[in-house]
Amino acid sequence: MSYFFKNPKDKIKSKALLIFIGLFIVAFAIRFPFFFRDYIDKDESTFILMGQAWADGNLPYLALWDLKPPVTFAYFGLIITVFGKSLWWIRMGGVLMVSTTSFMVYVFLRNNNKSFNQSIVLAVLSLYFSSLFGSVQGVMSEHISMIFYLAGLLVWSYTHKKSYPKEWVLWGIGGFLFGLSAMSKLNLAYPILLCVSYLSLKSLLEKGVKNAFITSLSAGLGVLLGIGITAVPYLKENAFQEWWKAVFLAPRAYAVFHWEIALFIGPIVGFLLFLLVKSISTSRYKTSDKINYPLVLLSLIGILGSFVIAGKINGHYLLQCYPLVFILFGWLQPKQSYTSKKAMGIFSLVCLILPFESYKEYGAIFKNKQVHGTYYNGEGIEVPAYLKKKQYRLDHILFLEYHIGYWMLNKRPPTMAVTHPSNLFRTNLFPFYNKRETTQQELAYILDSLKPAVIVIDHKNSLFKGRSVLETQFTKKISQHYTKDTLIGKAQLYKILPPKK
Repeated sequence: MSYFFKNPKDKIKSKALLIFIGLFIVAFAIRFPFFFRDYIDKDESTFILMGQAWADGNLPYLALWDLKPPVTFAYFGLIITVFGKSLWWIRMGGVLMVSTTSFMVYVFLRNNNKSFNQSIVLAVLSLYFSSLFGSVQGVMSEHISMIFYLAGLLVWSYTHKKSYPKEWVLWGIGGFLFGLSAMSKLNLAYPILLCVSYLSLKSLLEKGVKNAFITSLSAGLGVLLGIGITAVPYLKENAFQEWWKAVFLAPRAYAVFHWEIALFIGPIVGFLLFLLVKSISTSRYKTSDKINYPLVLLSLIGILGSFVIAGKINGHYLLQCYPLVFILFGWLQPKQSYTSKKAMGIFSLVCLILPFESYKEYGAIFKNKQVHGTYYNGEGIEVPAYLKKKQYRLDHILFLEYHIGYWMLNKRPPTMAVTHPSNLFRTNLFPFYNKRETTQQELAYILDSLKPAVIVIDHKNSLFKGRSVLETQFTKKISQHYTKDTLIGKAQLYKILPPKK
């Protein structure tokens, strides 16, 4: 091998490339069967609709509306613009993001003197946890945000190296990446604020006021540039106010504090604070660790703290924690845990067993191919196929479930409030984009004024289940103006009655 790579740096680059390719292959293998499912998480379907609207020339929040910053929608809009309407390419992008994030976990650990085995094992575990269990096989805003966040953290980890004398450049680049991460998922503003504050204080105590000012200014301007660049298209369209309301004001209205979340997360944050104080107060960590270890801990504290402030935690929220948790393991676990053949053998066995969801999905798509002649499956695909076959006139259609169907039919949701079906019930967000003030008013407007030709609901788990008043209103309207058309899987279709003569 040394014959081909006489320069040691070439060997390192070649090895890194092989590791990235290996991680990409693993990510592809466990995520591939989910390329063909209509939707994996409702949020992903909403992001696709928002991305399609952007690809059609409509900025987010102007034609359709959802509670996420613009960079998330930019990913979907870019994929659609480049590759066309393709679930395959959207989810292939997910493979690239997950493998890149796990590769950055590997690089981060190697840069901080962790062993090869240790770094590989933790990178693979990060990849697995970002691809399995729950609804994370699709492309989520958390996947997109952590690409930028981890890249920013990695850039900042190089500031201690003598080969990079101009630290302020790295602070600025890292800050810019952090700004983009916040514009993918706004809750990352909390860990970013903690990290910048820590670096500024550290610079002040160790290098004086001038250095602290340069560090704070470089990092802060970088973050603001990453955030501000997303406002430029809105300034051109004279729609800055819509950007400001959607990105900053609406999330505040959405957050509701819950004591249960605080009590659950509190002890974890307390333990992380203990580790943080210990890492700062002791001198057993190397120079690089003194910078990087606290940043990882502060990032986790900030992310978990954002869950408390929001008063909500979903399974896919934890996608922001996994890469940082496995980096943290690199410091907490001894290297000896990764050196024995027995330990590596057990790890290999676990890697074969863990993707049981993928194995199950492989069986499902092959079965679907035999029965229906296509690998693509789910009501979100079958319902639009049925409507096209019947040649229904769809001036308006309302998907209260399987709303990826809008995309399949080249249609848009009838109102902004149902871009994501559950937004229909988030009336605290209505003031930021809607003329109607209540769910009842919005529902009456859709059913009485727009009169969708077809309505699609989940006949077992209706969106109105548990909301008795709204369910009564919806059922009454349906019985007056619609008739049952057909049942496709769990999707119940209602067709509008012809006008009375």
